[in-house]
Amino acid sequence: LAHWLVEQGAGPERIVAVRIPRSVEMMVAIYAVSKAGAAYLPIDTELPEDRVRQFLDSAKPLLVLDEDLPDVSGYPEANPQRRLVPDNAAYVMYTSGSTGGPKGVPVQHRSIMNRIKWGLAHFDVTPEDRMLLSTTASFDASVPELFAPLQIGACVVVARPDGRKDPAYLAELIQRERVAQAVAAGSSAAMR
Repeated sequence: LAHWLVEQGAGPERIVAVRIPRSVEMMVAIYAVSKAGAAYLPIDTELPEDRVRQFLDSAKPLLVLDEDLPDVSGYPEANPQRRLVPDNAAYVMYTSGSTGGPKGVPVQHRSIMNRIKWGLAHFDVTPEDRMLLSTTASFDASVPELFAPLQIGACVVVARPDGRKDPAYLAELIQRERVAQAVAAGSSAAMR
């Protein structure tokens, strides 16, 4: 998928919107955008269409990835060769619009990696850990959930799209899947 995105023009300082409910496919799309060197713009699938249109009109993404991901059979499996610098945008999040309209805020790779490195070391995350992805991708608290586990080789347990609204479901999922780490809102909470 990353190679296909590069072929479409994705690269540093370009934006690719991802409008897929929380799932493995959403993670694949976000990682592919990152590997292509572009910044991902997560769009919550529960947002009203007029709000989505505001985001798309403002950000002007190269394209929007949805649940119908393109057929990428025949493309190389190796990572594309992309040159990024720490100051390149990694993602764009939109604020709630408290100043009159939503505002897109690009976040650099440098910021993500500083946060992830700190969290992995501070909470002693290991490849044996199982970490929960339960935050909506359009909220920046999702970034450690999306990227920290795979940086260290830990397992990601993906909560169903509406799972964050159901504490009983989350508790059962955490117990059933033996989730050892939950990364949330700027800090990690060990659940051992």
